[in-house]
Amino acid sequence: QCEYYLCLEESAQCGEKGYLVDFAGKYCTRFMQVTYPRLTSNGQAWMDGVRECLIRNMEAGYEEAESCQSLERQGINDHISCYVDTGLCSLPFGDWLKVLGTISPIEFPFMQAIMIGNECIKNWFSGK
Repeated sequence: QCEYYLCLEESAQCGEKGYLVDFAGKYCTRFMQVTYPRLTSNGQAWMDGVRECLIRNMEAGYEEAESCQSLERQGINDHISCYVDTGLCSLPFGDWLKVLGTISPIEFPFMQAIMIGNECIKNWFSGK
């Protein structure tokens, strides 16, 4: 399914350093090859759900001739809801560490992580 981002890149033409190839596609592949086999069965189910959610949201929101910046903004925002809605907050701590360890510290999306953490805290205190 990670090939989806390469197919979308053919239409969007954001380039090798654009979001679709250099972030979404790269990390989709890295998560599948490196992280997925190391997760618990719950973590693997979560990752399957996240991948499907991100692709479904990108597909539903993509419009021909959309700017690369708009695609990136949409992709980043989708991560927050897809991660939380598919159950990240209920995963074992070891799975969290493996997920976080997949992303290069140089490329780590701190604001996105803070927003996801805030959503998990809300869920924990509301009993979700």
